[in-house]
Formats: sequence, structure tokens, C-alpha cells
Amino acid sequence: MSILIEGLAFPLDEINANGWGVPASEKENAIESLKNSVIRVCTRADPHICDLFEDPFAEIGRITDAYEKDGGIYAKGIITDSTAEQKINDGTWGTSWSVFGYEEDNTDGFSSGFEARSMSLVQSPAWEKANWVIVAARAAGAKNRKPVSSGLNEFTVFDSKTNKKISACNRRNSMAEPTDDPLKQILAWMEEHAIAPGTPGEGIPEAIKASIMALETSLADKEARIASLEKQLSTAIPAADFPALLAAGIAEDKEKEKRAAAYAKFAAVRLERGLETQEEDFKALTASDLERSTTELEGLRPVQAGAQYPQGGGGAVQAGADTGTWDPYSRTWKAAGAK
Repeated sequence: MSILIEGLAFPLDEINANGWGVPASEKENAIESLKNSVIRVCTRADPHICDLFEDPFAEIGRITDAYEKDGGIYAKGIITDSTAEQKINDGTWGTSWSVFGYEEDNTDGFSSGFEARSMSLVQSPAWEKANWVIVAARAAGAKNRKPVSSGLNEFTVFDSKTNKKISACNRRNSMAEPTDDPLKQILAWMEEHAIAPGTPGEGIPEAIKASIMALETSLADKEARIASLEKQLSTAIPAADFPALLAAGIAEDKEKEKRAAAYAKFAAVRLERGLETQEEDFKALTASDLERSTTELEGLRPVQAGAQYPQGGGGAVQAGADTGTWDPYSRTWKAAGAK
């Protein structure tokens, strides 16, 4: 059995609790697009999240007709999901619903270029009068028109529950996905033909094969999305660690700048003393090491022209009057002639 429901989808020329509405000038767009819409149930925390992604697994039925009455747009729908039917019959779910759609523009809160995409069962609709009632039950197997939708280009996404908007939402031009859950189609066919799981697939109808392929494709897509999210999360920096990492990065940059300046001075002092400097030979020295070495080198006076060195080596180095004498034992310069 299926349940037929009917009720006010939304009033015209009335701004809802989230600050937007559909003007009477958009009633034709609203009616025609509603006729091609589905009925969904998302989560209580975010009652339109599955609408945003047009999740076929959240669909529990479809809209079969829409019309204008008493200044509002009314819709008729059929609930085809057996679990949803049970929850509706036992009162687990309320009788409120909320429209989800797209708009090309918005002026003073009113949409233009409006296209409805779905009606979702919610706890608290943005229009308080948006409610439905059960009008009949329908025998299983009855035929109904299947909705077909065309893609849109640049639109602003919105929903009547959370009023979340995403500008310039690009959507592929494609045929609408099946309104019925592929897994439920497969299981229903297996139950109808008394086929146990694991049975070889000979004689499976093309429609059921298509449902199997759709299910496999959907599962593969979800697995790929999950893997992508896991990869992003694995490389993400926890918010609590960010200040410490930022401070460490700043300190590292400052150390690099300090070392570059220290090395430049170190190399210049060595050059004054006739010493060649290869950066590779000193790469292990920190800025403090370089500064200390530079200070020691600055204590050594540069060798000037006229310096004289003894033939035999060893002992004190004799130099001209201009440079004095370097005492390697006291590590000091002595004026020429001093003892």
C-alpha cells in the first residue's frame, strides 16, 4: 500500500520566518516545478541537508500534482516507502513539510526564477500553515507519472527551514535520478520472485540490472567521497594546535633571517683576513655559533702588506712595523719591537 497526502506547500506573497517568499508572479513556475518534485526526509538537525545533495536514498515519495488555491500553492503526493508509511501511520512523523528549491534572483525577500525541487517532512516549517493530511491509501503496483527535471546553470540555493544560501551553485544538466531507492527495488523484486541472496543472476530483468548498477555507482561515489574527506582530515591542523604552530613558524623565520645576517658578517670578516669561505663548510653552525666565531676573528688583526714570516716556522711570527707580532701563546698582538 502507498499513502496519498495533500496540503499547502507554501502561501504566495508571504515572507516566511526565514525572510523569503514566493510572489504570485512566480506561481506558474512554482506549480510546474512542484509537479516534478520528490518528497524526502532528511535529518532533524538539518532538515534540508539531503535536499542540497539531492540524495535519492532520502526520497520517500514524489509529488503527483500541484495547484493554486486561496492564495497559496497546494501539492498532492504519494508516499511509496514502506518505512515512511509506517512512521506516518503511527504518528512518529508530524504533518508539516517544507519546500526546497532554487532562485535566479531575490528582491526584497521575494524570489524570481523560482524552481521547486522537493518537499521535505519537517518538525517546524518556515510557513506555519505548510501542512498536509492523508487523503487516501493506494494499492501497490498502481502506475504513476515519474518526475523528470532539467539541469540549471547559475542559481542561488536556499531552503525554507534554515535559510542557508550558496551563491552561484553550478549543477550539471542531466536527467533526474530515479525517485525510488535502487536497493529497495532490488529487494522487492527478489522477494516477489522468491529469490534468495547469493542466487546466480540468470533471468534478472534489465530494469533490476539497471537498479543494481545505479546502486553500485552510488556506493562507489560515496566511498570515493569518504576517502577524500578522510584524506583531508588526516592532513588538517587541529584548531587548538594552530597558535603554537604559527608561533613556531615565526620563530623559525626569525632564526633564518638572523643566521643569514650572521653568516654575511662572518664571511666578510674572514675575507678581510684573507680567508676563503665556503658556505657548505659552515652550514651546521647556528646564528649564535657564527656570531661567536665572528667575534673571535675580529680579535685577530688583518695581515697587511709587508708581513715577514720566519723560514723555519714555529715560535712567534715576525711582522713588519705596520702589523706587529702575533703571540700564539697569549693569543694577543704585540707592537713591533715589544718583548
